[in-house]
Amino acid sequence: MPLNSKEADALLLRVDGLRSIVVSGDTSPGTPLVEACRKCDVLIHEVYAEEYRPADMASWPQYRPKYHTTTSQLAEIAGKAQPKLLILYHRGIGPRGREISDDQYLSEVRRTYSGQVVVANDLDVF
Repeated sequence: MPLNSKEADALLLRVDGLRSIVVSGDTSPGTPLVEACRKCDVLIHEVYAEEYRPADMASWPQYRPKYHTTTSQLAEIAGKAQPKLLILYHRGIGPRGREISDDQYLSEVRRTYSGQVVVANDLDVF
């Protein structure tokens, strides 16, 4: 079931009528996503580190709040929605030599979110 609103684009999948998976694309934080994911089994969500700044996008400070979620915002969303598993994906790694590590992403989210959280990489299985 697609979840489209001014704040969020997401897809809610029901598996075998028993499990629920919410996949959120590029989005700003919003209440519809929290409601759709409330106590879902898995929330898969894009995220950007607080310090991430693409070198080729001068308008990032204006663009990011409309279309992307920071680690602190995602931690707040997850705290309200309480998924059994939070999976971080589609994240910016930063410029060569100053890459933002998976550990940093996890650390930033875990500052205020205590649930289970992992960073996804292509072909991972959870």
